[in-house]
Amino acid sequence: MASFLCANCPGASPEPIAQLARVQELYRQDPQVKLVTYITAGLTPEKAAEQYGAIAGKWWFLAGDTTAVQRVAEDYHLSLVDNSTIQTSNLFLIDRDQHVRGIYDGTKHKEIDRLLTEIGVLLYIYEHDDAGR
Repeated sequence: MASFLCANCPGASPEPIAQLARVQELYRQDPQVKLVTYITAGLTPEKAAEQYGAIAGKWWFLAGDTTAVQRVAEDYHLSLVDNSTIQTSNLFLIDRDQHVRGIYDGTKHKEIDRLLTEIGVLLYIYEHDDAGR
């Protein structure tokens, strides 16, 4: 899972991060499910992890300079706000081969339910794919 956090952006919704906390809790015991949140403005990774209750080794908060932020934005086909900040409520399901498997609106409950279903499907595929190897 990947997401972006702009803590001090006008109009930024706290809902996507709250939904990630829900995903973290539901998949707390599954080492295959990991969360990464790129911080684009407003908090340090340490403060964000503390504020949002990140479990070490499960949910990482990452920050970088403007160039790094721009590269990440390009990788996710996102546009920048003020040429340096990413502001999106989208959550990205990334598979173990680092492909985007789905994009979900983190402010809509039905989208999060769909995300949770698709995480379960992906884990099922991995389990049965690995069994055949």
